[in-house]
Amino acid sequence: MRLVINHASLMGNQKRLMHLGTLFTVASVVWKSLLKFNYLYEESALYSVSSFFDLLAAMSNNLHIVE
Repeated sequence: MRLVINHASLMGNQKRLMHLGTLFTVASVVWKSLLKFNYLYEESALYSVSSFFDLLAAMSNNLHIVE
């Protein structure tokens, strides 16, 4: 049984990952700007959510599909 991988679909997936990384980066920036109004910004449990968005953005931007 042979597995045939379509190059166009690989490129489409790579673009989707890049869009996903951009989305998470924007979400992180928006989340942090909203949290700036919170005086307990650093101590807030919500701060870890923005760090999670940063992590997801970094992972999405650094994933490369190998042919």
